[in-house]
Amino acid sequence: MHTQYENIIPTDENLKISCQKSNSIKPLLEYMHIHDEAEFLYMLKGSVSVILNDTAQTVEAGNVLIINRLVPHYFYDFADRSEYILFHFKPHITYDNKKINIKYLEPFYHTKTFTYHLANNNCNYTANIADCLKEIYQNLKEEFAYELIIQSLLIKLLYLLNKNNVFTSATKESNVREKATKRIASLQKYIYNHYAEELTVSFACEFSQLDYHYFSKFFKQETGKTFVEYVNMVRLNQAQKMLTQTSLTVHYIAQSVGIPNVTYFNRLFKQHCGKTPKEYREENKMRL
Repeated sequence: MHTQYENIIPTDENLKISCQKSNSIKPLLEYMHIHDEAEFLYMLKGSVSVILNDTAQTVEAGNVLIINRLVPHYFYDFADRSEYILFHFKPHITYDNKKINIKYLEPFYHTKTFTYHLANNNCNYTANIADCLKEIYQNLKEEFAYELIIQSLLIKLLYLLNKNNVFTSATKESNVREKATKRIASLQKYIYNHYAEELTVSFACEFSQLDYHYFSKFFKQETGKTFVEYVNMVRLNQAQKMLTQTSLTVHYIAQSVGIPNVTYFNRLFKQHCGKTPKEYREENKMRL
């Protein structure tokens, strides 16, 4: 797959915002890093997993991940054929002309209470935030008076975050939820390292030390998928890599990723990729 990558940095030095658009993991940092800008990751296609402090999050197509300033994070396990837009900006640029009340920016300067927020497809405001980010991306490429529209769009973005209690909901997270989040993160790491083994919901509940009903609801809230869907996603992502990077048989790959029933594997793979394993390999045989 040909890598497409844009890096947009405004010529106006006072406009402290930058944007990347790509269909490759390469521009994203795969090691723990930190910066003084707030970060907005908008996934257009595919998915990416992110570690923030001790928490793992999966950002899927249509999701927006907001990472506060000075929050350590890194990206890993980028799904095949993913595409994203990534923004960095310093929150104070919306306040430079004293057009808004400083209280609306305060969450960006309290990193202990607001670290990140994932606006997934279950949130009724995600599409509005995504549309605003798309507008910012389009207007950053303009040449005439783009600073005016970018300033107004950043204020609109700040309005959407405050109107939908994005900061408030994040700061009210209880100690119980924080512990559960860390346990789910540990479980996700375990899945990535043991996807070929038998992984059941009962095992996951025991591993996470969470009640079945709470675990099922909480896991879906954290990842956007049921436990079974998540495990299958990890297995199928690995199968995609093996199909494009090796000449192993489909039957062997199915066994290797923990789905020994090849008929079931083929059905899941087609649901996941829109193609059978053989069709997928044929289309991507140039990678072998």
